[in-house]
Amino acid sequence: LKHRMYEQEDDMARACAELECRRAELDARLQELQHRNPSTSPPAVSSASQLSGMPNFVLEMDKAYHKVDKDWDATYAEYLLLRETYGGPGTVSFFFYIAEFMRDNGAPKHMVKKVAMNVIELTLPSVQTCRAVAYFLVSIEAFDEALLLQKNVLELAPEEPQSHTDIAWTLFLVTRQGHTNGSLTSEQVRINLDEIIDHCVKVLQGKWP
Repeated sequence: LKHRMYEQEDDMARACAELECRRAELDARLQELQHRNPSTSPPAVSSASQLSGMPNFVLEMDKAYHKVDKDWDATYAEYLLLRETYGGPGTVSFFFYIAEFMRDNGAPKHMVKKVAMNVIELTLPSVQTCRAVAYFLVSIEAFDEALLLQKNVLELAPEEPQSHTDIAWTLFLVTRQGHTNGSLTSEQVRINLDEIIDHCVKVLQGKWP
């Protein structure tokens, strides 16, 4: 029993070290994704000064947003119209640009989340694109949807350690938030920590290509 406890403590220490590295890796991975495929992860749009050089549909969204006095229901209706022209298979960047525009201008979370999920529902996303959507969902704290997507990615790409570390990191954020605000019981926290450790140990002990 004592030997087993030492093994668990060692696994916990390695898992914590892995999760500590994960925070910096998440930002670095998003930047790498944008560098390799700018159309998949466009720069954030947060103010009028940043609209220069943006695609026409972003300018049209901004125009509609101000025309209706920043009413998000009316602005979302404009998005639906633009989607008929610019959305569809092979148009991933359209949804990311609009989702980031809405997020950075204070749109309701459920609207931003819906636009982001349209990437999965209305295009033909790759594993890498699915990961990018999950990262975006994490950025707006839509953790349930992010985890669901990341677990689907694990099924599609089990040979990649990133599939495990992504789940571990998001689940860590969920657990930390739930522990802080009291929405998770101590038993739920324990179950989540066990799953986090399990994913990290698989990465540490696995043989990867």
